[in-house]
Amino acid sequence: MVAWTDGPPPADAARPADATVRPRTYRISRLVHAETTDTAFERPAGFDLAACWEQSSRRLEARLHHATARLRISPRAQRLLPMQFGAAGSQALEGAGPPDHEGWVLVDLPVETPAVAVGDLLRLGTEAEVLGPPGLRAAVARTASELAERYTAT
Repeated sequence: MVAWTDGPPPADAARPADATVRPRTYRISRLVHAETTDTAFERPAGFDLAACWEQSSRRLEARLHHATARLRISPRAQRLLPMQFGAAGSQALEGAGPPDHEGWVLVDLPVETPAVAVGDLLRLGTEAEVLGPPGLRAAVARTASELAERYTAT
């Protein structure tokens, strides 16, 4: 038995009417407790956990990413991108252009909503420059300006 932290379980937590078994992924942070039962479970024949996780991760990222940010990133940011942005960061690096004379490259990074993207991209600090889309670049510049003002105010 599983209890959810914020109300009833997601609609797809129940077994479909046709009793089709399909893998499901849930955020562990949404659970408040779990208890064992006498119900047995057998992994389906041929089940590949790594492949299932990869497919689930890609579906989630496809639902989350609403836009693409064009970035110019430093060699240091090139190392950080996969750690901070997961598979999306790795894929962006795979499609990177050739490095310029400073070692910086251009990448196209899938991002979430503009509000989320601003915070995510600011984690790269001065190791990245948002080139587009123009609205995202302006939002990052505005937030950076507000931060600078806050930290220089007396």
